[in-house]
Amino acid sequence: MANLTEIIKTARPKSAESSIKAYNRLLNKMVLSHPMLVDDYNSMDWVKDTEFNFKTILGFGKGGEPPSDSTIRNYLVALMIYIEGINGGKANEGEWSNYEYYKFYENKVTELNDKLKKDKEANGLTTAQTEQFMDYKEFDKILDSMKKMAHKLMPKPSMGEGDNMKKQALETENYKYIMTYVLLKIYQELNIRNEIATLIYITKRDYNKLKKQKQANKNYIINEKSKITIIRNQYKTSEVHKTIELQVSKNLTTLLRKWIAIDNLKSGDLFFKKLQPNEEAITSTPELNLTKFLQRQSEKYFNKKLSTTILAKIYMSRPENQTAQGLINASNVRGTALNTLVPTYANSNN
Repeated sequence: MANLTEIIKTARPKSAESSIKAYNRLLNKMVLSHPMLVDDYNSMDWVKDTEFNFKTILGFGKGGEPPSDSTIRNYLVALMIYIEGINGGKANEGEWSNYEYYKFYENKVTELNDKLKKDKEANGLTTAQTEQFMDYKEFDKILDSMKKMAHKLMPKPSMGEGDNMKKQALETENYKYIMTYVLLKIYQELNIRNEIATLIYITKRDYNKLKKQKQANKNYIINEKSKITIIRNQYKTSEVHKTIELQVSKNLTTLLRKWIAIDNLKSGDLFFKKLQPNEEAITSTPELNLTKFLQRQSEKYFNKKLSTTILAKIYMSRPENQTAQGLINASNVRGTALNTLVPTYANSNN
């Protein structure tokens, strides 16, 4: 079979790297599920098997339930992109857009989009997301209650790398607790997506070298003497909004520096190391691992499965973020046009 990444790029040459990885993961999972490819891995005809593929997608849910409508839609879109890519992309649209199997997936996507749109008309959330939404005051209260324990579990910076307490913090549930707290504090302050999972910790010197060589094209977090800066080059709308540079608050800077010490981060490390997929996990990405981690951990402490979309909704429900200036700031930080941000995230449930 042709390289999936190349197929996706042929179909959607302007897609962000994160989107390409996401489509790659979805298609990999479909490929691994199709019996036709067991005997002939180079076959591209498997995508024509619409009924089997659709039933396979419905089986990707948990507990006997189908996946969410948005997840089903995403798999179907990935299949459409695969068809577009193996048939030469946009240049041959007149051909592949008329294939019956392409129309099958396209019609299913249209049906799901219409359903999701109706779900969102009332409050900007689907039915499933509404069940997981929580008032920002309740969110802040629970997160504040985690603060004392999180800081208690954090090893003192003066402790050596081999200190038993530090090892204990890294090897037990304590580590996950601290990481959950750090991640949620980031999302409490910054209106960003799951590209946080791809942040690379880097020194200012190393970053400047990459920039000089015109190779500073990923997502970075830089710890300098007086500040911490987050630089995002790869995110959903980076093709339009380009590089976004953020300086975090003093309080968040202090917390992030503690995390750097806890995880003993070196220049070039993933900022949240535990989100890096295993080499064997070809259908996973740091972004997907972040989603799974947040949902598992938030279910423990918030009794809600908090995705980054829900966290963005909670962020935007704060009164200060619903002012004209608050909306502009949120739009600039997230890299989302105001006409998209307002109906999707700023329509409060309160």
